[in-house]
Amino acid sequence: MSLGHSFKMLFVLMFLLFYQNGLANDAYDLEELREYLKTNWKPPSKIKQRFTGQPAMNPLENIHIGFVRINLASDDVSGDERLEICENYEVDDQDFKRLISFYYNYVNMDEQSQIVRIQRVLRLIYHLFTININKINT
Repeated sequence: MSLGHSFKMLFVLMFLLFYQNGLANDAYDLEELREYLKTNWKPPSKIKQRFTGQPAMNPLENIHIGFVRINLASDDVSGDERLEICENYEVDDQDFKRLISFYYNYVNMDEQSQIVRIQRVLRLIYHLFTININKINT
């Protein structure tokens, strides 16, 4: 193997390491969100529910899209254990509504780091769909 091929392989391995590390960091940030929502989340008023036409949705519900589930309800798991790969393929409209609710709750947690939170949650959603595509193609 030539030196050029070795450097290319090393580069790809480093990229995969940082990619996996980024996923773990995004999953560990969910703990901060869970603690924040446990103390600060209040269901919207009945008037607001009637105005929007949607019932109050607890943001700490599990989200199962395809083969991947984001486990937000359990207290006994943390970090990257929150992303679970399931054997059954499941797509439900309610889970996409939970994902949207999760996005807005995560992004609007505080105003100071909103751009960073948008990047993190979009990376997490990207990983969710990437895992689904990889699982379907294998």
